[in-house]
Amino acid sequence: MCNQYTPAKSHAIADHFGVPEPAFNYPARTYKGYVPPMLCRPHAGKGLVLEEGHFALVPFFAKTVKLTYDTLNARSETIATAASYRGPWKRRQFCLIPRCVTYNIPLAFQEVSFNGQSVLQQLV
Repeated sequence: MCNQYTPAKSHAIADHFGVPEPAFNYPARTYKGYVPPMLCRPHAGKGLVLEEGHFALVPFFAKTVKLTYDTLNARSETIATAASYRGPWKRRQFCLIPRCVTYNIPLAFQEVSFNGQSVLQQLV
């Protein structure tokens, strides 16, 4: 799964999914721990609602949103039994993440700013 992405523009989300534009600002590029827009089912009723959500699952038992382990990737073999995923999986708590670009940058690179531009620097 990707470890960062560019969320769709607010007007594109509203036009495509028929929801109001987000009433919150979100970053132009999203990484683990950021709070981008996500489309979810409302608690009561049908359709979709646009909400802020954490990019990575934050389990109910977590004491903080900054986790010491990665919850970006759920394995199909264990999603129904792993402590982090089994509750949301059982309750069918899914969301759509509207994005326009996905990046899967190897861990041997880091993003740095150079002359006001975002570039990748290889780690040695």
